[in-house]
Amino acid sequence: MGKPVKVKKDNYNFINIIAVIACLSVIVVILTVLFASYIFDKTSEPAGEQSRVESSAEDSSAASSEDEGSDQSEDSSESDTVSDTSSEVSDPGGYVYVPFEFNAIHSGDLIVVNNDYQYDFNQNAPLVSIYENRTGNYKLIDGSLKISSSIITSLNEMLDGLYGAVGSNSLTLTVAYRDSAEQQAVYDQGKDTAIGGGSDLHTGLSFKCTVYPSSDGSLTEGKFLWLAENCKYYGFVLRYPEGKTSITDYDASPNFFRYVGKPHAYLMTLNQYCLEEYIDFCRRFSYENQYKVEYDGVKYAIYYCEAASSGITQVKIPEGAEYTVSGDNSSGFIVTVTLS
Repeated sequence: MGKPVKVKKDNYNFINIIAVIACLSVIVVILTVLFASYIFDKTSEPAGEQSRVESSAEDSSAASSEDEGSDQSEDSSESDTVSDTSSEVSDPGGYVYVPFEFNAIHSGDLIVVNNDYQYDFNQNAPLVSIYENRTGNYKLIDGSLKISSSIITSLNEMLDGLYGAVGSNSLTLTVAYRDSAEQQAVYDQGKDTAIGGGSDLHTGLSFKCTVYPSSDGSLTEGKFLWLAENCKYYGFVLRYPEGKTSITDYDASPNFFRYVGKPHAYLMTLNQYCLEEYIDFCRRFSYENQYKVEYDGVKYAIYYCEAASSGITQVKIPEGAEYTVSGDNSSGFIVTVTLS
């Protein structure tokens, strides 16, 4: 019974050897295929990299061409814009020169008058009686008070606005235009630090006021504070605001108002400038470098033109534009152009 078992074991050994040989053969075939594939890949790899590099270079070149085209287009557009602006500025048809005598620096809504830069009475603007032209919604301490005819409408509109807001006509104008002799008398009495010729009241653009009777209120608090807070909408500012004494050489005064016009009153109030500071601000700008601002739906350009040392100053103005020119009472002109 032992021999059949032994034969079966020998058969298994033979089968195992055949299986091992078959497995080794398969492994050899697989390794051969993998090696051949590796050799093929290594041989073809540089061509593939070269192709990718060339493709990348072409893409880069194409992108560069597109970028250059885009840049050229933008540059062209930008150049056109600059060209248009340049045309407006330098083309003889784009502006005109308006001649101003040197003495004209002493007149206008933005002149600065003080003891150092005194008023030139040869430039007096026409004056009108406030009493004869008032709307009736404010009082006058003296029926002889006068003011520049150019601002009487703005004054009435502002004080009508005050009346509408506070429902009282207790605001009383106490001082307006003064001539040199009147101012000198006030100075001699020790009631003012401005000498004759050195007062802002000489301009006809200023006035002082109070609330009378005082039981009805004050300019610095309550309902009559409306005037200081809203005067900018009518072209007026406080001539001597708080904190500016070292610049103006005058004490702060809540009852001293001065007309400067739109949009200057708005800009002065927005930046908390006194008039002296605002003129220095305007001097930073020229026709070629204008300061532009939009106020109450209207766009303005503001710039400065230094006056010639003698004779005529040719002030450059955009052709066909609506504009005003004011002297600063010292060295030049502030130009205000209405753009829209």
